[in-house]
Amino acid sequence: MAHNTGKIVQIIGPVVDVAFDTDKGLPNIFDALVVTKETGQKVVLECQQHIGEDVVRTIAMDSSDGLSTTLNEMSKQSKKKIIINKIPINKDLENYFKKHNRDLNSAIFNGGEEYEFVFTIPSKYRKTIIKNSILLKTPIIEIGYVASGKGVYVQNNNEEFKLKDLGWKHFK
Repeated sequence: MAHNTGKIVQIIGPVVDVAFDTDKGLPNIFDALVVTKETGQKVVLECQQHIGEDVVRTIAMDSSDGLSTTLNEMSKQSKKKIIINKIPINKDLENYFKKHNRDLNSAIFNGGEEYEFVFTIPSKYRKTIIKNSILLKTPIIEIGYVASGKGVYVQNNNEEFKLKDLGWKHFK
């Protein structure tokens, strides 16, 4: 097939519909499409079905969201400010990123779906939730807190920056 650039027309979780100019032909089922996100990260889509009107339904081989999207949506919906003051990373991974001159924050916050539940709880229930998580052998990683205001902010090494939502916009 000749080079044919498609246009993303719909994203529903990992399902991505891509429209093409059929004069150049549609990709075959199981062909790989490569999309470059705003962060520069490449996401591979695997063609699964020709669904009509020059559209191919694909499945993302990586996620389209990220922790930045989840947290910003939570802030927007709750009309609260979220402060991340405990970045969820282990030292080995942090050292690897520093050694290879890679952007650790981009990997943490924009590197795909977090595959974990992200939630807030009133502080009065914190001890009970932690106790139950230990009993159920379900670890909880506390990464920050909710405050008055708007937006998501990361505090790290006496610096604070606003966390931009760099995940895909599913309903754009």
